[in-house]
Amino acid sequence: MITDIGQKIKEICYQKHISVPTLAKKLGFSRSGMYRLLFQSDISLNMLQRISKEVDHNFFQYYYDDTNPLTKAEKIQLTKQIKDLQQENELLKVHLRLQNQTNEILATQLKQLKQKE
Repeated sequence: MITDIGQKIKEICYQKHISVPTLAKKLGFSRSGMYRLLFQSDISLNMLQRISKEVDHNFFQYYYDDTNPLTKAEKIQLTKQIKDLQQENELLKVHLRLQNQTNEILATQLKQLKQKE
């Protein structure tokens, strides 16, 4: 979990080649106002949402304390596996019903054979 969101914003902006003055202009801040905001210990949710949108980066993710988040691809794969297992489970239920019916028929035939003896 991140403790300095302002530093993270500056880091991501640097990686994306977005200067702090450019971000300030997009958000309607002066350059100095933007730097003041980035040096604060916390940023409002509304402002973080606006910054996330302008930088095209989800800064909220740094507040999650999840050490093993699933990627979208992993979620899709797990959803598919669940559906496949549900289908397999239904097929196994049908197979079990048929097996039970077969066992009942065989038990009846065995009983009839024993009676004939």
